[in-house]
Amino acid sequence: MDGGPGVDEIYGGGGADTFIFNQGYGRLRIYENQPTDLSSGTVLKLGKGLDPSTITVTTNNGDVIIRQGTDRITLSNMADYPDHYGVSQIQFADGTVWTAEELVAKARFINGTSENDLLDGSFHGDVFDGKGGNDEIYGRGGTDTFIFNQGYGRLRIYENQSTDLSSGTVLKLGKGLDPSTITVTTNNGDVIIRQGTDRITLSNMADYPDHYGVSQIQFADGTVWTAEELVAKARFINGTSENDLLDGSFHGDVFDGKGGNDEIYGRGGTDTFIFNQGYGRLRIYEDQSTDLSSGTVPKLGKGLDPSTITVTTNNGDVIIRQGTDRITLSNMADYPDHYGVSQVQFADGTIWTAEQLINLARGIEARPALISLYAVSDDAFPDTMLPNARFAPIEGDNTASSHELSMENAKSDTQLNQLVDAMASYTGSNRGCVDMALSGRSIDDRSPMLATYAEK
Repeated sequence: MDGGPGVDEIYGGGGADTFIFNQGYGRLRIYENQPTDLSSGTVLKLGKGLDPSTITVTTNNGDVIIRQGTDRITLSNMADYPDHYGVSQIQFADGTVWTAEELVAKARFINGTSENDLLDGSFHGDVFDGKGGNDEIYGRGGTDTFIFNQGYGRLRIYENQSTDLSSGTVLKLGKGLDPSTITVTTNNGDVIIRQGTDRITLSNMADYPDHYGVSQIQFADGTVWTAEELVAKARFINGTSENDLLDGSFHGDVFDGKGGNDEIYGRGGTDTFIFNQGYGRLRIYEDQSTDLSSGTVPKLGKGLDPSTITVTTNNGDVIIRQGTDRITLSNMADYPDHYGVSQVQFADGTIWTAEQLINLARGIEARPALISLYAVSDDAFPDTMLPNARFAPIEGDNTASSHELSMENAKSDTQLNQLVDAMASYTGSNRGCVDMALSGRSIDDRSPMLATYAEK
């Protein structure tokens, strides 16, 4: 078959077909499908001037493409299914013959340009080199290799393995892109590798590390990072002192916005949010599709203490404040089982559960079980628990302010005895038993406790 000049499509239909293509013909697409295999002798004959040293061979979207100048031959599906599609050999005018295996091997070295390229491979092992620019590469499975050198610019890799990445998909970084100089982070489920103006994005790898991205990174100095190591590094997500928008993965990420007016989208998982005094403002969007029992935690740094912060609610959010610092837990007041955090951890070791945080935000004071003062030993209320606490009678008409006693860094036995003595003189409708609320910032994480004084 000889299509002549123009933009032609030829459907071989099987058999030992021969396709003739001469220099200057233009474009030709060949659809040749052998139901068994190509050993029957399907041949592409190239005319004089189309030489082995002057043509280029590449792959795009599963096709094998042969180019020289304005001439282009596309062998449909041959890169994906080389045993059944395409041709069994290429015959050149000088007598050179390339077999199907040789042709496909050459096609799997896929080079871009210094411009912005979109490169698309086959289902098999391709080698991509975008050559710089702002490139996108679709690996399409197989044991692909991606080459990226210092100064290339931006590259986004879409690689999806239907089973897993153990097959050996590799990102090779050139000299100057070293383990000690690159940074790795996560954004919107992608893994991002940066150094200076160079940036590689591994699409969906942070969300689905078993199926997306690469199985390893190979550095010029011989260092190798596995997929597991790469993803672990990516899950430490740092911002700057400016206003950042940080976006994590479906798994457990650690966020540190570093100050400013930041927004963080946790996207599920056992996320940790670091917030230090002086950071400014932070809004956390954390939505668990099931519940928050998985352990989503904001860690508050030194100086942000249970006794100094305030907790309130606004428009369905929980807001934690101290001075100019403010953390907003989006939707947590409205949907505490699915939004916000599971606990707050303070630098002094104090932990507030989600329930305690919500109660504080709503102004609700919990009422634990009653405790008999006569059964309380000296160490039941340690000094670390008593500073700044306030004791007052609460039941019925037992609200005389004269019976209030402030505890200021005193020994528990002395102060409790004073309290009991003060309450012993009480007369009222609940004679014989007095209920007292123990409240204050340093008692039970600001949730009041109850104590009962019963006369002997």
